[in-house]
Amino acid sequence: MSQGVTDDQVPAGQDPVLAVEDLSVCFEAGRQLKALSQVSVTVGRAEIVGVVGESGCGKSLTALSVMGLLPHNATVTGGRVVLEGVDLGSLNGRQRRDLRGRRMSMVFQEPMVALNPLMRAGRQVTEVLSVHSLLSRPARKERTLALFREVGLADPEARYRQYPHQLSGGMRQRVMIAMALAAEPSLLIADEPTTALDPTVQSQILQIFLDIRDRLGTSVLLVTHDMGVIAEVADRVTVMYAGRVVESAPVSEIFHRPAHPYTAGLLASIPARNADRGRAEDLPTIPGRVPALGEITAGCPFAPRCERAQTRCLQEEPGLLAAGPAHLAACWYPLEQDRLPAPARSET
Repeated sequence: MSQGVTDDQVPAGQDPVLAVEDLSVCFEAGRQLKALSQVSVTVGRAEIVGVVGESGCGKSLTALSVMGLLPHNATVTGGRVVLEGVDLGSLNGRQRRDLRGRRMSMVFQEPMVALNPLMRAGRQVTEVLSVHSLLSRPARKERTLALFREVGLADPEARYRQYPHQLSGGMRQRVMIAMALAAEPSLLIADEPTTALDPTVQSQILQIFLDIRDRLGTSVLLVTHDMGVIAEVADRVTVMYAGRVVESAPVSEIFHRPAHPYTAGLLASIPARNADRGRAEDLPTIPGRVPALGEITAGCPFAPRCERAQTRCLQEEPGLLAAGPAHLAACWYPLEQDRLPAPARSET
């Protein structure tokens, strides 16, 4: 069943900077294994859209599909990705490479792995400008130092000369963000940008994304497993499960009135919402695990873990249905409304 992109998912009066429309991706492993099934996500201009779910739900694969960086055994089998009106599937390899860094860029999940250990931090940023023939050599260094200051790196001259192993985790993440912003792209994709960072540094990194959105008008697709991060910075959120979109809505709507049981389970596991429960082991959990590729045969993929599942759930997969204004959920028996308090955003 086509899930599609609806007008409800795009802020009024805007054409989306990014429109992922019914995207399907399969892996070849002796047989075709469907990894993404009709995934649709939109990002408006100067908007932060979160994509959230457990590991293995297809979040990072969606981001890599947008960038055209799929593994060699992965193939797009349906749908399309449109960036500022350009169908990326219609471009050849060279044209797509020209877009990366210039019109869309990505902050990868592991900066220590993504950064070249043999290159100084400054050189890795100036290389982005060089590849796209932007600025003279002296101007590239000045631009890099300015970016280091913008992302909060102390003593930019010293950081410019250092190698990745000489930087802390937070510093490496800031270098990655500087690289992604070097050519002033319209769309920034951030894949788990706060993983393994302490809470103070995490808050600082998230503030950078808010500043980018507000000051530069950059659109951000934020991939994370952390609903707390979504509450801090996202304008809208798409919840994924087993390679499918199961819910999509403005962030306040998701937190206040989740419609899909999976979304409610993710929200219930946020420690801040359960401060009165005491020990961490007392936090609610979702039983079972995300199904592996090839394990889903029929029905709703969340049904084996869902306390509300009925016969229909095991036999028919639901498409995205209206659960309220600008609110879609793929559930035959959505939750009643007004179940949870709205999220409180901290002032950073």
